[in-house]
Amino acid sequence: MDNLFAMQASRIILVNIILLHFIGYVVQHYLFSDIDWFIWLVVGCIDAYFGFRCGIYIQSIFKDALTGLYNRSYFYLFLDKVLVDMRIKKTFTSLLMVDIDKFKKVNDVYGHLTGDIILKQVGNALQQNVRKNDCVFRWGGEEFIIVLPATDRESAIDIAESLRICIENYNFNAVPVFLKLTISIGLVCVNECIDRDSMVNSADKALYEAKIKRNTVTVY
Repeated sequence: MDNLFAMQASRIILVNIILLHFIGYVVQHYLFSDIDWFIWLVVGCIDAYFGFRCGIYIQSIFKDALTGLYNRSYFYLFLDKVLVDMRIKKTFTSLLMVDIDKFKKVNDVYGHLTGDIILKQVGNALQQNVRKNDCVFRWGGEEFIIVLPATDRESAIDIAESLRICIENYNFNAVPVFLKLTISIGLVCVNECIDRDSMVNSADKALYEAKIKRNTVTVY
């Protein structure tokens, strides 16, 4: 049923609205005109249900299936809004690109199922250790990206270092495997007009430098 709704959501909602209101009109004018309030109450409840289901489906589009974090599609929407706010409020925006060090070895030695568990735990650890208005995204593979709205360079460095230390000290548990891992972080901070792709590319360059040393934060 969920798959059917996901595949045909637009058609289901359109047909639902047209059909329900047509039925409501017919019933009210030709059958039970004295209880029209109840008829439209039922129609409204059914509409609300389908609207709720539509909202859940739309939300799921922007979530990464493995980690439950927001995905790259939502990242672009979110960053665009943050950059617009930055220009209006004349503040800063910082971006962290995070990569798990030597993650390929985890998959090769312990298997991809263990690797998936580790990815979930890393994503959760990052999510639990950022501020309320920050947003963590699954970028792809073993990479994550974090948007820090209204955050200057020094504050962003402090947050990045805090996350690096958090992961370094985290006991990853993918029973029966217990692992210690580290992350490398590329950081970019802007306070001027810049498009999202340029900002991502800058963070990616910083990450490339960080991965050479591993378990470090590099600022572009």
